[in-house]
Amino acid sequence: MTINIEDEPDIIQGDKTQIKQVIVNLIQNALDAMIDEGELTITTKILAYESAALLLDGDSKVGKYAQLKIVDNGVGIVRENLEFVFDPFFSTKPRDHRAGLGLSMAMGVAQRLGGSLRLHSARKTGTTACVLLPLTEEPLEAAPEVGNQLPDGQPHSRCVLVVDDERLLRWAVRKHLEMSDFKVLEAADGAEAVEIFKQEQNSISVVLLDMIMPKKGGQETFHEIRGLKPDVRIILQSGYFRDETIDTLLEEGARGFLHKPYDLDQVSETINRVLAEDNDVTKR
Repeated sequence: MTINIEDEPDIIQGDKTQIKQVIVNLIQNALDAMIDEGELTITTKILAYESAALLLDGDSKVGKYAQLKIVDNGVGIVRENLEFVFDPFFSTKPRDHRAGLGLSMAMGVAQRLGGSLRLHSARKTGTTACVLLPLTEEPLEAAPEVGNQLPDGQPHSRCVLVVDDERLLRWAVRKHLEMSDFKVLEAADGAEAVEIFKQEQNSISVVLLDMIMPKKGGQETFHEIRGLKPDVRIILQSGYFRDETIDTLLEEGARGFLHKPYDLDQVSETINRVLAEDNDVTKR
């Protein structure tokens, strides 16, 4: 993975949660397209309208734009499907895998912000997703803190172990949680998660656990971590829909389930809900 970030400071006026969700969805699509391995490049830069004109709609305004470009060398998209990729719920993936709005949502967010999303792809060559969002010269106002405290205003333990074999998803979740003042530990598979938990179990307040991973899957990892600390808070996540295995783990004490791809705010909201429930029980 290569990341090239423009040094020039820029300000985009829009909902940061929606913008983050666009980025996560595009990265997730790129990861899904690279079945076993591949190269992913993420680039940002500032463009004047004249440079962006060919990528923007005809009614776009003159000005400066922030460009986010995500390039993968995955399987690509066949030509006959390109005209449908922005349709809600259109997918070439299996029926039970990652259903959702995806590119349709990303396009909607870009257009509402006065920008554009373009996709260039060829079978067996890869895909380039290019997002252009207009910059603003209005001063940046400090946003109120969200998700840093429980509903009653009391601070809580803020260490989360994120267990997922998708590196960029771990990165996105980590950055989101760190902005909400969480400490985050990462594990790329179940075996690594168990080893980290053995060493850090006294400081870890929540485990965010993916169900499908190499070396050691979510179900086995769940039971091993619970064996080390029976009252540990574990939130399950998966790109597949909720099934009998997940229902069983919820009955055994898992504290929640998140279906990927999810809104990043769902992660912090679910963690805070779980911590708030325990805080209420302690007070009683």
